[in-house]
Amino acid sequence: MSKGMTATDYFKITVPYYIPIAIIGIFLGITTSGGIFNYNVLFSFISVSTLVAAFNTFNGVTDFEIDLINKPYRPIPNGKISRNGALLYSAILYVISLLIAYQLTMQYFQITIWFVALTLLYSFPLVRLRKRFVISNLCGAIIYGLLCPLLGWALMPSNPIPIYILGFTSLFALSLSMSKDFEDYIGDKVHRIKTMPVVLGIGRAKLSSTIMLTLSFAYLIVLASLGLIKTQYLLILITLPGFIVLIMRMYRNHKKFYNSMRERKIAKRIFLMLMGLAVLVEFLIGIIALF
Repeated sequence: MSKGMTATDYFKITVPYYIPIAIIGIFLGITTSGGIFNYNVLFSFISVSTLVAAFNTFNGVTDFEIDLINKPYRPIPNGKISRNGALLYSAILYVISLLIAYQLTMQYFQITIWFVALTLLYSFPLVRLRKRFVISNLCGAIIYGLLCPLLGWALMPSNPIPIYILGFTSLFALSLSMSKDFEDYIGDKVHRIKTMPVVLGIGRAKLSSTIMLTLSFAYLIVLASLGLIKTQYLLILITLPGFIVLIMRMYRNHKKFYNSMRERKIAKRIFLMLMGLAVLVEFLIGIIALF
């Protein structure tokens, strides 16, 4: 246990602004598969939140040297929490998530195990999928765009799997994963982590993430026009301009972004507002689906 450690530090180490992405995925999985909202949904939200928190904490342990460059203000690099303490904290969160998942359906528990396995492989030093070109982004797409919606479906596994919407969520999560790499560019480059900005350059990586984001929403429109999903899901299009603005801002100010806490905070606020808007949209979609 490190000197000066607070409960806030344990909260920050989990990088909580990723949690809404997972919850939105579960919400989509429920609504598109014809599931119903009951107390199991709440337990599912708690389970996936602790799972994402465990993943981010473990990744923070293995990304320690990179964060010394990119994010020295985080609890591990600034010495508020030791790496061993964070590792123990991550293990506890993983166990809590698995215990909750086990109380739900067998399919939910099995998907959670896959979730845990992939997050460990993503960060575990001997494998470290995080450092592999494209594969690291695909991991993000699978975790948030595929497994999270499947967790929503797994609450009522007798319903059909929402195959069509999984294409959208996977493409969307892939674009977010690609854009996230901008903020880690300098540390990743120093430690030879093969992200898209490092391998392709900032300009091409920005173009790639913008194209992927646009394709994901175009795919959603195609699904609705073909009658494969209900038209209310097009409400998600409201968030598209905001995400494009976020990517453009991070690209335009990328040098200043890495050296300015103010720029980081602005980007996070934009991201959190977009996530809040997405949650609201998903709630409205769920309400419309009831009628």
